[in-house]
Amino acid sequence: MHNLYGVDSNGNLSYSLGVDTEFEASINTNTGRYVGTAHDSVTNNSGHKQSYVNSGGAFIYDDVVIKHSLYIVDKHGNATLVADGNVRTTGT
Repeated sequence: MHNLYGVDSNGNLSYSLGVDTEFEASINTNTGRYVGTAHDSVTNNSGHKQSYVNSGGAFIYDDVVIKHSLYIVDKHGNATLVADGNVRTTGT
């Protein structure tokens, strides 16, 4: 499960306004690279489409390293996350 964050009235991401949903990924078993997506409905109190980009700062989430991500929440709360990175191996 992965939490898709909601958006508060100032356009900030908010865990409490989000939902837990499935993140589906395709993994290259030779290289450990993956690309995946998640879609669901969240609360968007800003009234505007919001886009959030992580284009270079890698961070670790469970057993994967997320290298790049794009998260879009439309004004109605329809949320889409696209991310890529590497599956962690023992010792990394």
